[in-house]
Amino acid sequence: MNSRFVEERSRLGFASANALAVAIGASQVAVKRIEDGASTPGGEMLAAFAQLGADVGYVLTGARSGKIEVNLLGICEAALRAAYSEARGIAAPSGGIRARMSALVYNQLIGKLRSNDDEAQHALSAARLLVESLDDPADPGMLDRNLFVVTAEQGAAAVNVTGNRNRVAGRDMIGGGKGKA
Repeated sequence: MNSRFVEERSRLGFASANALAVAIGASQVAVKRIEDGASTPGGEMLAAFAQLGADVGYVLTGARSGKIEVNLLGICEAALRAAYSEARGIAAPSGGIRARMSALVYNQLIGKLRSNDDEAQHALSAARLLVESLDDPADPGMLDRNLFVVTAEQGAAAVNVTGNRNRVAGRDMIGGGKGKA
């Protein structure tokens, strides 16, 4: 657990145990003992650490909390559009970015960003690498298929369902159009 504590301290931009101790109002000796593995943090210290942005669930269990930073996710999507535009020399299509692509960039950043890092620049670097890996000269459509969600307006097949509140339409389909399920 001590190595995860140190990792979170570093991710938040605190260069030393002493700097973190001042920020959370704890003794420098107590924080240093936790980082050395000689003791474990108490609830008050973990609460103060969490207030600074630490993922205390990760510190305790080794598993990231799963809390999504929505603003960072938006930055990742914008970075993917910019990287696409750079690679193709044209504006990115207006269709939505596939969630799994945004998640790939997001996951590259979330464990590495420090509080004073330029999120947009790091996201753009990660997005460029992803776009480069998906851009196959032998298959020019591969990047678009993997990066963007295809909508009906862009040529995907659309299905129109009619009926009274869709319940009837579904019943008609199940019952072979006879009106019974």
